[in-house]
Amino acid sequence: MRKRIELFKQCLNLWLLLSFLIRALDSDFFYSTHSLNQQTSRTFLNQWDLISHLSFYQFIGSLVVCCVFALVNYFKDRWYLSLLLYLNYLFLIYVRTDSIIGADSLFFIVGFWNLFLSSSPKTKIQNHLNKWILRTILIQLCLIYLVTALTKLESPIWQQGVALHYILNVRLFDGPFHGLILKSDALLLCLAWLTIFTQISFPFFILNKKTKYVALLLGLFFHLGSIVVLSLYKFILFPIVYVLFWDAEEFRDWAGTIKLNLIHLKNEIL
Repeated sequence: MRKRIELFKQCLNLWLLLSFLIRALDSDFFYSTHSLNQQTSRTFLNQWDLISHLSFYQFIGSLVVCCVFALVNYFKDRWYLSLLLYLNYLFLIYVRTDSIIGADSLFFIVGFWNLFLSSSPKTKIQNHLNKWILRTILIQLCLIYLVTALTKLESPIWQQGVALHYILNVRLFDGPFHGLILKSDALLLCLAWLTIFTQISFPFFILNKKTKYVALLLGLFFHLGSIVVLSLYKFILFPIVYVLFWDAEEFRDWAGTIKLNLIHLKNEIL
């Protein structure tokens, strides 16, 4: 468990580093219709006029500082740096409420619990706290998938497979394969229902030891596919969270059992 938590914290810091860097290089974040300079009353932060006192270069400077802190925290995890990065990321979310996606909501949960996770627990209390936090993260992850899937199931555009058609026509989600995918209605329908199946099955598969790694592998391919097709780089956060529940030895045993069952099935058929 210690190695998994340590790896998770390192990956989370790299994800934050990537997020801050992309924000710093994203001109739309500052100059689009809902940019930093255009917002007047979209968030509670404006009530104290915090945003208007930040110039473009000051904001870029703060993002660069966050990148440095994330890099330092990667090598030597410190709770106060994690807290600072967490609060700064929340600030970015509230500045641009129109660009919040599922990964931001997940970070709101995971980033908070990360403050209390210890990669080197020294007492039984810390060990028990780690286990309790991992269970809590898993439950919340399952709820995210389940609620998202049920919402899609209620939507006619997801049932008919046209949801991805609308999504791929949004510039924010303009991936390299959008032209190819938009040409095939059958492919759009398959991808829509594959998305729903992956999300709705995840909570049931992950809670069963026999199907735990089926859920994790399905989720891994699903989110990597989202990154490739929709350019949703933030979705890599979901596989990062999977690190907390991926035990290398347990996976080898599971894969070995699957292999033996397939060999046995093959022998019976032949």
